[in-house]
Amino acid sequence: MRNELPEIVSALQAGDANRLDSVQDDELLLQAVAECERLHPEGLSEQAARGLDLAYSMRLLELAGQGSHEDEAHAFAQHLYRMAHDQRREHLDSMRPRFHARWRAYADVAALLMRLRAHERQNELVRGTSEKWTFVVDTLLKSGPDGLGWSALLDAICQSPIGPLSKGGLTHLLSRMRAAGWVRTVKTGRTVRVFLGLKAPASQNTPRNLSTVADVAQPAAHSALSPAISGADSKGTPQSPSDEIIQFRRRNRPCSQFVCPPAKAA
Repeated sequence: MRNELPEIVSALQAGDANRLDSVQDDELLLQAVAECERLHPEGLSEQAARGLDLAYSMRLLELAGQGSHEDEAHAFAQHLYRMAHDQRREHLDSMRPRFHARWRAYADVAALLMRLRAHERQNELVRGTSEKWTFVVDTLLKSGPDGLGWSALLDAICQSPIGPLSKGGLTHLLSRMRAAGWVRTVKTGRTVRVFLGLKAPASQNTPRNLSTVADVAQPAAHSALSPAISGADSKGTPQSPSDEIIQFRRRNRPCSQFVCPPAKAA
Protein backbone atom coordinates (compact mmCIF):
# COMPACT_ATOMS: atom_id res chain seq x y z
CA MET A 1 0.00 0.00 0.00
CA ARG A 2 2.91 2.32 0.74
CA ASN A 3 4.12 1.68 -2.82
CA GLU A 4 0.99 3.44 -4.09
CA LEU A 5 1.68 6.63 -2.15
CA PRO A 6 4.10 8.27 -4.64
CA GLU A 7 1.68 7.58 -7.49
CA ILE A 8 -1.23 9.08 -5.56
CA VAL A 9 0.87 12.11 -4.65
CA SER A 10 1.68 12.62 -8.32
CA ALA A 11 -2.01 12.26 -9.25
CA LEU A 12 -2.94 14.75 -6.54
CA GLN A 13 -0.39 17.31 -7.72
CA ALA A 14 -1.64 16.87 -11.30
CA GLY A 15 -5.29 17.15 -10.24
CA ASP A 16 -6.10 13.73 -11.73
CA ALA A 17 -9.66 13.30 -10.41
CA ASN A 18 -10.17 9.87 -11.99
CA ARG A 19 -7.08 8.44 -10.31
CA LEU A 20 -7.97 10.05 -6.99
CA ASP A 21 -11.50 8.70 -7.22
CA SER A 22 -10.12 5.19 -7.70
CA VAL A 23 -8.24 5.28 -4.36
CA GLN A 24 -10.07 2.87 -2.09
CA ASP A 25 -8.17 3.69 1.11
CA ASP A 26 -9.19 7.07 2.55
CA GLU A 27 -6.27 6.97 4.97
CA LEU A 28 -3.86 6.61 2.07
CA LEU A 29 -5.41 9.64 0.39
CA LEU A 30 -4.94 11.64 3.59
CA GLN A 31 -1.30 10.57 3.66
CA ALA A 32 -0.91 11.77 0.08
CA VAL A 33 -2.40 15.15 1.03
CA ALA A 34 -0.05 15.39 4.01
CA GLU A 35 2.91 14.55 1.75
CA CYS A 36 1.88 17.28 -0.71
CA GLU A 37 1.62 19.77 2.14
CA ARG A 38 5.07 18.70 3.35
CA LEU A 39 6.50 19.30 -0.11
CA HIS A 40 4.59 22.59 -0.44
CA PRO A 41 4.26 24.21 3.01
CA GLU A 42 1.98 26.90 1.60
CA GLY A 43 -0.72 24.23 1.20
CA LEU A 44 -2.48 22.34 -1.56
CA SER A 45 -2.34 23.91 -4.98
CA GLU A 46 -5.58 25.00 -6.59
CA GLN A 47 -5.09 22.32 -9.23
CA ALA A 48 -4.82 19.63 -6.54
CA ALA A 49 -7.86 21.01 -4.71
CA ARG A 50 -9.92 21.00 -7.93
CA GLY A 51 -8.90 17.41 -8.64
CA LEU A 52 -9.88 16.36 -5.12
CA ASP A 53 -13.14 18.28 -5.36
CA LEU A 54 -14.11 16.53 -8.58
CA ALA A 55 -13.19 13.14 -7.09
CA TYR A 56 -15.25 13.93 -3.99
CA SER A 57 -18.27 15.01 -6.01
CA MET A 58 -18.13 11.79 -8.07
CA ARG A 59 -17.92 9.69 -4.93
CA LEU A 60 -20.79 11.57 -3.34
CA LEU A 61 -22.93 10.86 -6.39
CA GLU A 62 -22.07 7.17 -6.12
CA LEU A 63 -23.08 7.13 -2.46
CA ALA A 64 -26.34 8.88 -3.30
CA GLY A 65 -27.19 6.10 -5.74
CA GLN A 66 -28.71 2.76 -4.89
CA GLY A 67 -26.64 -0.01 -3.36
CA SER A 68 -24.30 2.03 -1.16
CA HIS A 69 -23.85 1.05 2.49
CA GLU A 70 -24.00 3.24 5.57
CA ASP A 71 -20.40 2.32 6.48
CA GLU A 72 -19.17 3.77 3.18
CA ALA A 73 -21.02 7.03 3.79
CA HIS A 74 -19.72 7.16 7.37
CA ALA A 75 -16.11 6.61 6.28
CA PHE A 76 -16.42 9.26 3.57
CA ALA A 77 -17.94 11.78 5.96
CA GLN A 78 -15.12 11.22 8.46
CA HIS A 79 -12.54 11.61 5.71
CA LEU A 80 -14.07 14.89 4.56
CA TYR A 81 -14.26 16.28 8.09
CA ARG A 82 -10.56 15.49 8.53
CA MET A 83 -9.71 17.07 5.19
CA ALA A 84 -11.69 20.22 5.92
CA HIS A 85 -10.41 20.86 9.42
CA ASP A 86 -9.91 24.39 10.68
CA GLN A 87 -6.16 24.50 9.97
CA ARG A 88 -6.89 24.37 6.25
CA ARG A 89 -9.85 26.77 6.32
CA GLU A 90 -8.04 30.00 5.46
CA HIS A 91 -5.99 28.50 2.64
CA LEU A 92 -8.78 26.46 1.03
CA ASP A 93 -11.37 29.22 1.34
CA SER A 94 -9.02 31.67 -0.39
CA MET A 95 -9.69 29.76 -3.62
CA ARG A 96 -12.76 29.88 -5.82
CA PRO A 97 -14.84 27.94 -5.10
CA ARG A 98 -14.21 27.98 -1.36
CA PHE A 99 -13.10 24.38 -1.03
CA HIS A 100 -13.13 24.24 2.77
CA ALA A 101 -16.78 25.26 2.98
CA ARG A 102 -17.57 23.07 0.00
CA TRP A 103 -15.99 19.94 1.50
CA ARG A 104 -17.67 20.58 4.84
CA ALA A 105 -20.97 20.64 2.97
CA TYR A 106 -20.02 17.37 1.25
CA ALA A 107 -19.28 15.89 4.67
CA ASP A 108 -22.67 16.95 6.00
CA VAL A 109 -24.38 15.38 2.98
CA ALA A 110 -22.39 12.16 3.48
CA ALA A 111 -23.45 12.09 7.14
CA LEU A 112 -27.09 12.48 6.08
CA LEU A 113 -26.65 9.67 3.57
CA MET A 114 -25.23 7.50 6.34
CA ARG A 115 -28.34 8.03 8.45
CA LEU A 116 -30.54 7.45 5.40
CA ARG A 117 -28.79 4.17 4.59
CA ALA A 118 -29.08 3.07 8.22
CA HIS A 119 -32.80 3.83 8.12
CA GLU A 120 -33.17 1.95 4.84
CA ARG A 121 -31.27 -1.02 6.28
CA GLN A 122 -33.54 -1.09 9.30
CA ASN A 123 -36.59 -0.92 7.05
CA GLU A 124 -35.15 -3.70 4.91
CA LEU A 125 -34.61 -5.79 8.03
CA VAL A 126 -38.20 -5.20 9.06
CA ARG A 127 -39.48 -5.93 5.54
CA GLY A 128 -37.39 -9.07 5.35
CA THR A 129 -38.93 -10.42 8.51
CA SER A 130 -42.14 -8.40 8.40
CA GLU A 131 -44.47 -11.25 7.51
CA LYS A 132 -43.57 -13.42 10.48
CA TRP A 133 -42.72 -10.61 12.88
CA THR A 134 -45.86 -8.63 12.09
CA PHE A 135 -47.99 -11.76 12.32
CA VAL A 136 -46.58 -12.50 15.79
CA VAL A 137 -47.25 -8.92 16.92
CA ASP A 138 -50.80 -8.95 15.54
CA THR A 139 -51.49 -12.34 17.12
CA LEU A 140 -50.21 -11.16 20.51
CA LEU A 141 -52.27 -7.98 20.24
CA LYS A 142 -55.38 -10.07 19.69
CA SER A 143 -54.48 -12.34 22.62
CA GLY A 144 -54.70 -9.43 25.05
CA PRO A 145 -52.63 -8.75 28.19
CA ASP A 146 -52.41 -12.46 29.09
CA GLY A 147 -50.11 -13.14 26.15
CA LEU A 148 -50.10 -16.43 24.31
CA GLY A 149 -48.67 -19.83 25.03
CA TRP A 150 -45.64 -20.91 23.02
CA SER A 151 -47.44 -23.91 21.52
CA ALA A 152 -50.54 -21.85 20.72
CA LEU A 153 -48.38 -19.30 18.90
CA LEU A 154 -46.67 -22.05 16.92
CA ASP A 155 -50.05 -23.51 15.95
CA ALA A 156 -51.30 -20.06 14.88
CA ILE A 157 -48.24 -19.54 12.67
CA CYS A 158 -48.49 -23.01 11.13
CA GLN A 159 -52.16 -22.45 10.29
CA SER A 160 -51.47 -19.04 8.74
CA PRO A 161 -50.28 -18.28 5.18
CA ILE A 162 -46.75 -17.59 6.49
CA GLY A 163 -46.41 -21.12 7.92
CA PRO A 164 -45.38 -23.78 8.41
CA LEU A 165 -42.67 -23.15 11.01
CA SER A 166 -40.71 -25.71 12.99
CA LYS A 167 -40.20 -25.56 16.75
CA GLY A 168 -36.58 -24.61 16.20
CA GLY A 169 -37.66 -21.95 13.72
CA LEU A 170 -40.04 -20.41 16.24
CA THR A 171 -37.36 -20.46 18.94
CA HIS A 172 -34.97 -18.66 16.61
CA LEU A 173 -37.68 -16.20 15.54
CA LEU A 174 -38.63 -15.34 19.12
CA SER A 175 -34.97 -15.01 20.12
CA ARG A 176 -34.43 -12.39 17.43
CA MET A 177 -37.66 -10.59 18.29
CA ARG A 178 -36.80 -10.66 21.99
CA ALA A 179 -33.34 -9.20 21.28
CA ALA A 180 -35.02 -6.41 19.31
CA GLY A 181 -37.47 -5.74 22.15
CA TRP A 182 -40.49 -6.83 20.11
CA VAL A 183 -41.54 -9.66 22.44
CA ARG A 184 -40.79 -10.96 25.90
CA THR A 185 -41.21 -14.50 27.19
CA VAL A 186 -42.09 -15.68 30.68
CA LYS A 187 -41.44 -19.26 31.76
CA THR A 188 -43.51 -20.76 34.55
CA GLY A 189 -42.53 -24.36 35.19
CA ARG A 190 -42.59 -26.01 31.78
CA THR A 191 -44.96 -23.44 30.30
CA VAL A 192 -43.68 -20.54 28.23
CA ARG A 193 -45.91 -17.59 27.48
CA VAL A 194 -45.13 -14.90 24.94
CA PHE A 195 -46.02 -11.23 25.48
CA LEU A 196 -45.57 -8.06 23.48
CA GLY A 197 -42.32 -6.16 23.97
CA LEU A 198 -42.31 -2.42 24.52
CA LYS A 199 -40.23 -1.75 21.38
CA ALA A 200 -42.49 -3.59 18.97
CA PRO A 201 -43.75 -1.31 16.17
CA ALA A 202 -47.49 -0.82 16.05
CA SER A 203 -49.20 -3.00 13.49
CA GLN A 204 -51.33 -1.73 10.63
CA ASN A 205 -54.40 -2.42 12.75
CA THR A 206 -53.38 -0.08 15.58
CA PRO A 207 -54.15 3.66 15.69
CA ARG A 208 -51.98 5.55 13.20
CA ASN A 209 -50.81 8.09 15.79
CA LEU A 210 -49.19 5.33 17.88
CA SER A 211 -45.66 4.38 16.90
CA THR A 212 -45.02 1.41 19.17
CA VAL A 213 -46.99 -1.43 20.61
CA ALA A 214 -46.22 -0.10 24.09
CA ASP A 215 -48.80 2.64 23.53
CA VAL A 216 -51.41 0.01 22.75
CA ALA A 217 -50.34 -2.76 25.09
CA GLN A 218 -50.35 -0.57 28.20
CA PRO A 219 -53.99 0.52 27.81
CA ALA A 220 -54.87 -3.10 27.11
CA ALA A 221 -53.12 -4.26 30.27
CA HIS A 222 -54.83 -1.50 32.23
CA SER A 223 -58.24 -2.58 30.94
CA ALA A 224 -58.44 -5.35 33.52
CA LEU A 225 -58.29 -2.74 36.29
CA SER A 226 -60.51 0.01 34.93
CA PRO A 227 -64.02 -0.36 33.44
CA ALA A 228 -63.53 2.93 31.62
CA ILE A 229 -60.42 1.65 29.86
CA SER A 230 -61.98 -1.71 29.07
CA GLY A 231 -64.37 -0.15 26.59
CA ALA A 232 -67.29 1.15 28.66
CA ASP A 233 -67.73 4.13 30.94
CA SER A 234 -69.37 4.09 34.37
CA LYS A 235 -72.78 4.07 32.67
CA GLY A 236 -71.87 1.11 30.47
CA THR A 237 -71.55 3.21 27.29
CA PRO A 238 -69.04 1.64 24.84
CA GLN A 239 -65.98 3.74 24.08
CA SER A 240 -63.77 3.91 21.00
CA PRO A 241 -60.12 2.80 21.16
CA SER A 242 -58.98 6.42 20.93
CA ASP A 243 -61.11 7.32 23.96
CA GLU A 244 -59.60 4.43 25.87
CA ILE A 245 -56.08 5.58 25.09
CA ILE A 246 -56.81 9.21 25.99
CA GLN A 247 -58.30 8.20 29.34
CA PHE A 248 -55.40 5.88 30.06
CA ARG A 249 -52.88 8.63 29.40
CA ARG A 250 -54.83 11.09 31.54
CA ARG A 251 -54.95 8.62 34.40
CA ASN A 252 -51.20 7.97 34.14
CA ARG A 253 -50.09 11.55 33.54
CA PRO A 254 -47.62 12.86 36.16
CA CYS A 255 -49.28 14.99 38.81
CA SER A 256 -47.09 17.94 37.85
CA GLN A 257 -49.03 18.21 34.56
CA PHE A 258 -52.26 18.96 36.38
CA VAL A 259 -53.15 22.46 37.51
CA CYS A 260 -55.04 22.55 40.78
CA PRO A 261 -58.13 24.76 40.65
CA PRO A 262 -58.09 27.82 42.91
CA ALA A 263 -59.68 27.35 46.29
CA LYS A 264 -63.12 28.81 46.62
CA ALA A 265 -63.57 31.68 48.99
CA ALA A 266 -65.31 30.74 52.21
